[in-house]
Amino acid sequence: MALFKRRSAASGTTDSVSGLPELAASHGWQPMGQDALRKRFSQVHELSWILYGRKYSSMVDLQGADPHPTVWEDGYGGPLGDRRVIVANAWTYIGPQDIVKLHELMGVAVCAVELPALCPIMLARPQQLPNFGHLPGHPTGNADFDARIALTLAPFLSPDVMTPEAMQRMAAHDDWVFFAEDYWLVCASRGPFRSADDVTARIDEMLALIAAFPESMMPKTVDRSADDLAARIKNLDTIEDGIAFLQSLTPDDRQRLAKSDTPLALFWDVTTPEQAMQRFETLDVPTRLQLLAMFERVDEA
Repeated sequence: MALFKRRSAASGTTDSVSGLPELAASHGWQPMGQDALRKRFSQVHELSWILYGRKYSSMVDLQGADPHPTVWEDGYGGPLGDRRVIVANAWTYIGPQDIVKLHELMGVAVCAVELPALCPIMLARPQQLPNFGHLPGHPTGNADFDARIALTLAPFLSPDVMTPEAMQRMAAHDDWVFFAEDYWLVCASRGPFRSADDVTARIDEMLALIAAFPESMMPKTVDRSADDLAARIKNLDTIEDGIAFLQSLTPDDRQRLAKSDTPLALFWDVTTPEQAMQRFETLDVPTRLQLLAMFERVDEA
């Protein structure tokens, strides 16, 4: 049965979303692989269960690693105007409460849009869906919205950041979940993207929601200063992070990176993992070691 067809965790990116490769090419977006997407959007694995109305069970694997990891496909990331966006489909084998029954392969559409400030929303999910993360709620005072959406705001923010338009847009769908990823607002929804039109419509809705936040806490433009670029580089933990960072750069970012004093400046024009490997192989040994040192972490275990 097609419903139970197993997808390989190493299947990589495919072009199963009609028109998406052409849409990505028109914006200069680059394909994003499994490792980068899985690390950046680790919450999506558990949220996939929530979106389909099934509480995630801690018993899915008694050995400490889920036997059915989320598989990412159709992933692209790159610039859109003065922002960056990431879109992808996430496929997860979702099980019923009785884990001895068959798991179903279900798709979730993921869209992330870069923000000019830290995301004000930690989590927003329809009340009808199971709880996630045991996060505290923040009632807005809007009885209709609070009855439909369970909202958790970032620390120290008041519900005033939720304007009537923002609440209206967030409550417009009963199968969408929003969550924060540092300077990104992420939307995960039931069912995968099927076409480039689906992707474009989702991005437009996300941009409209972001524009509905008060300008006092959400500026209209993203800061592209050298300090901002340095801060983003500082947060890179792995080589996969570095490749994803290079793939997401805007043209202005690339010019600033080329003039910076970081070892990554040598990769200012790199847009794919293959190009990154080719450039790395041209470097002398001291430069290679300096670059690798950026991603070196001590294993305290």
